[in-house]
Amino acid sequence: MSFNLTLRQKLFFGIFLSSLIVYSITFVYIVIKNNKRSKADAEQIAVSQGKLYANEIKSLLNTDIGIVEGLSDSFTDFDSIPLEIRKKIYPGILKNTLVQHKKYAGVWHSRPFETNLESGNKQGRINTTFFKAENKIKSFTDTIINQSIEDTSIYNKIMISRKEFISEPHWSNYGGDENFLETTIAYPVFKNGKINGVVGIDIELTEFKEIVGNIKPFGSGYAFFMSNEGKYIYHYDSTFLGKTFAEMNPDEEAEYNITERIKNGEEVKIYATHTDTGDELLVFFVPIKIGETETHWSLGLLIYMNSVRAEGKSTVRSSLIAGLSGFILILIILLLVSNNIFKSIKKGVVFAEKLSTGDLTAEIEINSNDEIGKLTTTLKQMSERIKAIILEVKDNTKEITNFSNILRESSKDFAIQASNQKESAEEVNKSIIEIAINIQKSTNNATSTEEISLKASEELKKVNEAAEKTKKSMKEIAEKISFINNIAMQSNILSLNAAIEAARSGEDGAGFAVVAHEMQNLATNSRIASDEIHELSNNGVIISEETQNLIDNLIPDIQKVVEFVAEIVSFSKIQNSGIINIKEMTEHLNKFSNQNSKFTEDLIENAESFSLMANDLSNSVSYFKTE
Repeated sequence: MSFNLTLRQKLFFGIFLSSLIVYSITFVYIVIKNNKRSKADAEQIAVSQGKLYANEIKSLLNTDIGIVEGLSDSFTDFDSIPLEIRKKIYPGILKNTLVQHKKYAGVWHSRPFETNLESGNKQGRINTTFFKAENKIKSFTDTIINQSIEDTSIYNKIMISRKEFISEPHWSNYGGDENFLETTIAYPVFKNGKINGVVGIDIELTEFKEIVGNIKPFGSGYAFFMSNEGKYIYHYDSTFLGKTFAEMNPDEEAEYNITERIKNGEEVKIYATHTDTGDELLVFFVPIKIGETETHWSLGLLIYMNSVRAEGKSTVRSSLIAGLSGFILILIILLLVSNNIFKSIKKGVVFAEKLSTGDLTAEIEINSNDEIGKLTTTLKQMSERIKAIILEVKDNTKEITNFSNILRESSKDFAIQASNQKESAEEVNKSIIEIAINIQKSTNNATSTEEISLKASEELKKVNEAAEKTKKSMKEIAEKISFINNIAMQSNILSLNAAIEAARSGEDGAGFAVVAHEMQNLATNSRIASDEIHELSNNGVIISEETQNLIDNLIPDIQKVVEFVAEIVSFSKIQNSGIINIKEMTEHLNKFSNQNSKFTEDLIENAESFSLMANDLSNSVSYFKTE
């Protein structure tokens, strides 16, 4: 579910709900705080009143203990006084004490003695008692023989404890027709550090009815008085008297162990629920320590928490009325302030609505210096700034339109030039490709020529080496022929000597002469042949030297040819590489020409779009009214 609320309604309901929540939380806090404070006040009052009245009761009982202690001091010298005087003085002390204190039901003195009976010496005591009966003071004396050490009488307890003593409340009538609750306060009589008897008073506990009965915490509560064993000494309901707390309140006794805690002299605070009405109750027990005894009595206060909270409820009602009055006052102030605020806001809204329709001639009154005034001032400044911007945009729109037209025409011219550039780049690319092919062929031929020249150079080197070897061999042959010539010359000389010797020998040397003749012929032929060979070898050496000289002269030329061919190959490779780069550049140029062509097409298209956008912007700006 959605609510279409105005800003004024949202503000009003926001503040209203916020204030309502704050006041509700505050009210709940006050109620809770008041309940806690009421509880704390109840506890504090219960403690203060309880202790106040408990001290009053304690003071009364301690006064009674003081009287008993005074009686004890009076009977200290009892045995040292002559019998006749003793019979006059001490009964008078007891009677006078009873006369002076109307709340006392009786005053008594008990002293020990030993008597000789048939069964032997027995210990006993003599009791002298003064009491009230039939509006008179009466007395009696009796003798009691202690039959057993298990005697639980007050006398025997004091003889054992040697301390003052207060008894549990008990019913008594001292011979009258009406029973009443009484307690006995007793004190030992000392002589030379030994117990020489006991004195005591019996007190009617009805005296506490007036004191305790008048305690009314918060008007509706009440007090009660209990003994050491939890026996009711006073309660506004007389049926409780003489009965124990455990008898009358078994559930609370089982849960809180009240009787034991009273015996221990504890302060006890419990919260309970009234059995009949269901009201919340605060019950507070204040211990009362009586004299130097180990006995604690307790004063109880019962407080109805509804009564405690009654005053707090009044405070809450007053707070609620004050809060509602303040809340209503805030709403009135809110309405007045919101009316003033929203008048200015409404002016701003009307002004903004006119701006939203494009009416920049709208005006707004500024008559405050608060945040709303600052807002309207800002709106006015914004309107003036928008107006200036719109006027500037209109002027710029006209310039943009003109520029887009010029851009469109320039784009068309650029497209034509780009197309021509593309065609030229394609023609250059084709020529470069043909040049590259021819240069590649020249490079290949130059490379082949270089290889042949290198090979011929190597072969000439080998021929030169062979001619050198041939020359060397011819020289060696010439040397060998010279050796043969020497041999032929020696053979000729030897044949001459042989012929001479054959001539000398006559017929015996005829055969030797033939041999000598043959040797001479052989030497002659050898010399002729060696001369021919020597001439041939000399000619061979000359030819070899000439050949070697020719080769030596040819090798540098061939090497130069090789170097020239190598340079041609290197230049061809460099030229080929350059042509390749030029080819790549022409390809890039061709590609760039294509891109330029595409760019010019896009530029023309964008120029047309730009022109359309300028028209749209002009139409949009025309929405605003500036004049």
